[in-house]
Amino acid sequence: MNNLNSKSQLLIGEIKEKLEAEGYKVIPNFTMTSRGKKHSINLIAINRKGVYLVKVKNLNAVLTGDYKDKLWQCEYEDGRTFD
Repeated sequence: MNNLNSKSQLLIGEIKEKLEAEGYKVIPNFTMTSRGKKHSINLIAINRKGVYLVKVKNLNAVLTGDYKDKLWQCEYEDGRTFD
């Protein structure tokens, strides 16, 4: 879990434990290459229904949206937003 602060590392550990308790196979700290770019994934969770990628971000912002939305909106404390 390189380049993550201790709070993020604790969160990833908690997520991993909960997923394993629910029967997921969990692979931590996965690195992959796509279109020539290297990507790090904090956790890959696998069960009979699918494969899920978990990437922890450390944002000081409010995210709004729900599972039906293609894009979520992120608003920072200074008022900047992006989708």
